[in-house]
Amino acid sequence: MTTSFGSNKAPQIRIRISRGKENDTIAFLVNHQCVDGGDFQQLLFKFVEIYNVLEEGGDGRSVEVKNGTRGNDQVYSTMTPEHRKKAMGLYKNQSITDHPLKFPLTEEKRNVEPMIVKHVISADHFDKIRAYGKSHNGTINDILLTAYFRTMFRMITVEEHQSLTIPCFTNLRKYIEGGQTEGFTNLTCMITCTIDEVGKTFDDTLKKVNAEMTKIKNDNVAGLAGIPLLKLAYRIAPAFISEIMIRIGYTNPFIGMSNVGIIDDSRLVWGGQETLDAWISGAIKYKPYMQLALTTFRKKITMSICIYGTDEDRKILERFFEMFEEELAVTYK
Repeated sequence: MTTSFGSNKAPQIRIRISRGKENDTIAFLVNHQCVDGGDFQQLLFKFVEIYNVLEEGGDGRSVEVKNGTRGNDQVYSTMTPEHRKKAMGLYKNQSITDHPLKFPLTEEKRNVEPMIVKHVISADHFDKIRAYGKSHNGTINDILLTAYFRTMFRMITVEEHQSLTIPCFTNLRKYIEGGQTEGFTNLTCMITCTIDEVGKTFDDTLKKVNAEMTKIKNDNVAGLAGIPLLKLAYRIAPAFISEIMIRIGYTNPFIGMSNVGIIDDSRLVWGGQETLDAWISGAIKYKPYMQLALTTFRKKITMSICIYGTDEDRKILERFFEMFEEELAVTYK
């Protein structure tokens, strides 16, 4: 999982190995400011690669590990002059939304503990979800986002025709040739999916979500709006003042969805031993904030939410996943 350590505190990554009678479990805790889910996977793959070299008697130094810039200017590296000019002129704060949704966690601030609440969508359902998406002109991500919207609509009080917004996080490496940064970094940014209303049926909502997400996919600067604004803040003031300005101007979304994507199981083989299961969480949040993270491993989708909460909050999140599964069930038929 990733979390929020202090940026000036060590260590920025922690690793724990738990030995079992039949299987071992390895857990990574990483500062989200260091890497996002995309680069955490690359870090993990290199970890496995070094392990295998050591297993074969080497010293690990033969493994090439990227060690270049972490700067977000990399997103402009292969753009045409016109595209770059358009992208670098986006001084828009995308964290501000008209109708943000707020998850109904308890207001209790005492007796909170860090927790990870998980729910697994079985591999048997993966192909059914994908087939449903193809027949309804939607991606798996569209379908999961649709279930998210409909579950939130059931859990909170929303007027029948009120527009709803769910912030999503996108990997900006799509703008870089080869899809990789020069160094390990966090290069994700927020995009917002807004629908005018949830509609009556799952298909009603899916059509709205698909239309909105297609519009975003066809936008050749989607997700890039925050970079020039951040760069300006750090250029006009010392770092500590810039960070204050950013905290004042940036509105942290109450909820969000981060689909980290598919974890390549072929790169998680340890000395001939295949990994049985793997998943990546998002950053841990303090109430009233929460984020839904998803990863797919061998067609099994693991959803997780990390918060500092109470036992009652855990029950609410478990109920959220139950309702999410109920909404998603229409795609299994």
